[in-house]
Amino acid sequence: MKKKIEESERFFRRIQRLGIKNKELQICYLFIRAIHLSDQKKYYEALNSINEVLEFKIEYEKLNLYRYKAVLLNLIGKYKEAMDCCNYVLKHGAGQISKKKQRDNISGKSF
Repeated sequence: MKKKIEESERFFRRIQRLGIKNKELQICYLFIRAIHLSDQKKYYEALNSINEVLEFKIEYEKLNLYRYKAVLLNLIGKYKEAMDCCNYVLKHGAGQISKKKQRDNISGKSF
């Protein structure tokens, strides 16, 4: 897994050297990095990656990011902050999927 992160970082640095500053590419990199880090049980580092993505303020994946952030916060014992993320998803995701399905997703059953 460490090798995957190193490969991702080398690829990202190469892209930066080429001058590509596509926000979507940066968002994908940071999200994939967060997944790899959480697989290694490096939850704080994964959470930092998710927070970096959220700074871009792009709406289309925000609910998924908050779901993933809630799972990471729960894993490191920050339950109040995890609930805040859950509440955000429930408030802004209404109508997209049922409440039961939302709770299942937020609780980590979909990860």
